[in-house]
Amino acid sequence: MKIRYFSLCMCLVLWLAACEAPAEPEPTPTVTHTAVPTATQTATAVPIATATNTALPPTETPTPEPTATSTPRPTETPTATPEPTADASERLELAEGGYTIGYVPGYDMEALPDGRTVGAAGNVGTLIITFTGVTPYTEGATPDEIIDDFLAEFAAIGEGEFVQGAETAIVVDGYEGTAVAVTGTLFGAPLKGQAILVMPTPTQFLFGLGIANLSSDEQQWEKEGEPVFTQLLSTVVFLVPSSELEVGCTTAADPTYGYTQENPIKVGGDAFGGPPRERAFLDNLRGPNGEPITYDRSGSLPVGDTILDIYIITYEGLDEPIGLYLDEYSYEPVQAPVGFTCDPSFSLGPP
Repeated sequence: MKIRYFSLCMCLVLWLAACEAPAEPEPTPTVTHTAVPTATQTATAVPIATATNTALPPTETPTPEPTATSTPRPTETPTATPEPTADASERLELAEGGYTIGYVPGYDMEALPDGRTVGAAGNVGTLIITFTGVTPYTEGATPDEIIDDFLAEFAAIGEGEFVQGAETAIVVDGYEGTAVAVTGTLFGAPLKGQAILVMPTPTQFLFGLGIANLSSDEQQWEKEGEPVFTQLLSTVVFLVPSSELEVGCTTAADPTYGYTQENPIKVGGDAFGGPPRERAFLDNLRGPNGEPITYDRSGSLPVGDTILDIYIITYEGLDEPIGLYLDEYSYEPVQAPVGFTCDPSFSLGPP
């Protein structure tokens, strides 16, 4: 998406500057010439021994000054770097991106002009963190696809590459998301970090990326990057559009609702936004006693002037799988079909 190009370029400026900046030359020690005082050569008579003179005492060999032996200080056991504390009392609001975020003291936070992106940086080129929110989102890509897309753009702009590693589940502001470990290079500098993607609603997401430059310290991500990135994530609060607010859960009175081609479940969203809206509906659907369900899309078929998707539903204790018809090209307030319930947090407003 074009809205990202400007923000990605801006977030890489510090990284590029740090990679290209010449190392500061070591200061040349200044030699201070201290004038050596010129000795005034005064002729001093050397006494001549006479008969009455006793033998000159033997020349004393100067006793060398004792050399100070330095006693090594006991080695201190290194203590863990204190975790940075997030400050959520002062916040940046990214209205176009659908979220607000707090601060971590000691790190500069700047909202970019697109109204969607915020960047955080510590020492120049050492750590870069960026978050970008998008709402409304109607392209219908999966979280993994969105992460792939962002990382590909970063790699292209930064003349490098990202290698994705382990994937873990995270929770941001009460919403589940995905975190992926990343390694690679940007502008020739090695990096390590993490990318995250959270979709609080089917039409809204937050992408985050934290990367540490490992040129000077291979542990830079563990020491600084990960703690700061985690603390910033803890301050995120989503601005969920009013159309996506919780609308509760009701069960249809019509026994044909969802079970027949003539009365499908109309989630809306069209070809791009429809699939994630279908998944959002089914993810909140439950069996008659609240049992978690599993679902598989078995295909689609044209019916009149629309196309219906067919999902096969199962849950523990169900004798026979149930087929439901969903329509992503039309919208009506959704309900649970007869024989099902839904999560009280179910929300799927107009697309």
